[in-house]
Amino acid sequence: MVQSMTHEGTIYAGYGRVVSRRRLLKQVAATGVGLSMAALVGCGSDETPSSTSTAPGTGAPAAPAVVTEEQKRGGYLRYVMSTGYAGTNIDPYWSDLAGAVLIGKHMYESLINVDFKNEEWRYPYSLAPWLAERWEQPDKTTYLMSIRQGVKFHNGATLSAQDVRFTYERALSTKAQTNNLARNLASLDIVGVQTVKVVAKATDAEFLENFSAGIGQVAIMSKTAGDAGVDFSKIFVGTGPFKTDNYRADSAWHATRFNDYWQKGRPYLDGIKFLAADDATLSASFIAGDNDILVRNDRVQAEPILKAVPDSVVSKWPTDFIYGIAFNASRTPFSDLRVRRAIHLALNRDAVDAAANFGDGQISGPLGIERSGYSLTKTELLALPGYRKPKDADLAEAVKLLEAAGYKGGFKGEIMFPTNQAVAPVYAEAIQGQLRKAPLGVDLKIVPQDSPTFTKRRSAGDFDTHTISQAGGVYKPGNQASVWHSTSPNSKAAGINDKELDALIDAAKVEFDIKARGEIFKKIELRLIDQAYYAAVSAPALTRMSRPWVRDWRDNRAQRGAIMNPDFLWMDMTKAPASRKSV
Repeated sequence: MVQSMTHEGTIYAGYGRVVSRRRLLKQVAATGVGLSMAALVGCGSDETPSSTSTAPGTGAPAAPAVVTEEQKRGGYLRYVMSTGYAGTNIDPYWSDLAGAVLIGKHMYESLINVDFKNEEWRYPYSLAPWLAERWEQPDKTTYLMSIRQGVKFHNGATLSAQDVRFTYERALSTKAQTNNLARNLASLDIVGVQTVKVVAKATDAEFLENFSAGIGQVAIMSKTAGDAGVDFSKIFVGTGPFKTDNYRADSAWHATRFNDYWQKGRPYLDGIKFLAADDATLSASFIAGDNDILVRNDRVQAEPILKAVPDSVVSKWPTDFIYGIAFNASRTPFSDLRVRRAIHLALNRDAVDAAANFGDGQISGPLGIERSGYSLTKTELLALPGYRKPKDADLAEAVKLLEAAGYKGGFKGEIMFPTNQAVAPVYAEAIQGQLRKAPLGVDLKIVPQDSPTFTKRRSAGDFDTHTISQAGGVYKPGNQASVWHSTSPNSKAAGINDKELDALIDAAKVEFDIKARGEIFKKIELRLIDQAYYAAVSAPALTRMSRPWVRDWRDNRAQRGAIMNPDFLWMDMTKAPASRKSV
């Protein structure tokens, strides 16, 4: 087998950090916040674009009929990012900073990239050659990667296979805070000046995706910089479209265009101004005009911002985080399939989503939101017991199942949720309210937990049920399916040991034919629904907002937005304020 690729040009008081409209507007108005933002980012909030802004809700502003490459050039985007993406140590591997690679994406690049050409790039989701201009797969575990020639690092060095090996050695080092690559990678050897041979530990249809770390990506670093003693915890030395030598974790900083970038004519921006801020300030800065792009992961948070900034360009997509109720199958009464299925059948998912997301969410199965060819279609899903309408037959069956299990009239238990997820308590309350009504009588006490405690209890199997955003991921669904395998920590903690499910997950892992693989994933999803380990409800609608001058922005479809395409994002400088024309 040989494969090859080439490059083509509610507001809920007391829980979590939820931002209310009143708090946002007070924060913008307060001298401390408004002026400090202006001072840090470099302007006040009283500037007016030179032309009329695009109306909200249009998805994208109307661009000129024909836009030349030259018209796309120039300007400094303002990006206020979550403090979770910034820290004093910016080393992509020798750091515990979860967002180190996402912020470094402006300065670093990977061998393989996600194809971000389409605005909704998850449909279809595909990989694109990047610093590796092509690869071949002579057998099921071996990959020969040809490294792009003539690519320059910010220090002037030229990219070679040596840099690739240097990078992966650092990523696999015992010093690395995140070395998940070790689970899949058997070896990486140099077989030519611009060629590396990569061998997987086992056959894995998604090996390349894991090898490049998905949207986070493996940041290729300069060996010459490492040999020269460069402190990567403080300095970026990559091949990316932007470079910087003034990174600051606690104040504003900027990155400027890398003129020797390998993609001719890119990037379009002259630079990006960055500032890390807490969640409330992210929203407040957008309202104040100090931030050009913003993502809110549910309508509860987005609504006050949209009212405050009516000229926002808005688009909505279902997130990759599926909320619902997960059961501890090792704990009575949830060890009884009849009890789990009764709750699955009884849930009115549309009503829960209406409470949590104003009905904007996407009803979902337990494996993730709909993926063409990889999951049940919406029509197929909504025809299944538990999802279908009307609910009369399902509710009657739920009552019979509870009675057969010895719980006529219901029982008491707990539903736990993490307080750092703004919409989680709303899901918990809506689910609780439905289940405790007659004729079920299942009374689940709501137990809010801070994030560390929630994680600890969940990992230890110390729960009855919990509601959480089960990350469907932007990947093809292999990674998500794997969490339900009996060998995974998730399944061990929840008492899941399903040999039939294991066999399906194992089969999907070694099936390279896309169509055949998709059919296996549909069987996985049906098995998960049948066994009701997790009664998925919906994915909240991610609300993405930008200023009218921002064009072609691709975010990461996660709870905190990022810039995934710094090479071709651009600004319409005829609409942008004067402050965007320089640092």
